Amino acid sequence: MNTSAIGIKIFASLLLLVAFLQPGDAQFLDPDCGVRSPLVTTRIVNGDNAMITSSPWMVFILTINNYFICGGTLITHRLVLTAAHCYQEHKHLLEWGSTIESRMILVIIPLTAPCEWSLMWTWESCTPVLIQKPWTTT
Repeated sequence: MNTSAIGIKIFASLLLLVAFLQPGDAQFLDPDCGVRSPLVTTRIVNGDNAMITSSPWMVFILTINNYFICGGTLITHRLVLTAAHCYQEHKHLLEWGSTIESRMILVIIPLTAPCEWSLMWTWESCTPVLIQKPWTTT
């Protein structure tokens, strides 16, 4: 693929991404997102287990049959960044929540990735996915 085709693909991907954003969505997450609970004192470091609320910006990407595919990171209220090889030709669900009882499960919409998955170029393996509805804290 030549350089101009790649540039056009990246531009189209970013244009599509901006088209789906609504006012206020372009900002990053709330300032308290990713802030550990004051009750959390340990992590999975040197054998200590992390508390379930210690990473509120992390999500699970699952198949419709609840099969774990990959993890992802919330980057806005409607966008999740994950590895491009995680998203294939079947529908996936996005799950997050501090406990099983409070978890949220939403369908995600794949966007054209500005960087594609390649066995040779694994550091470029990323894709944004759009959530149908903005996430809310639980």
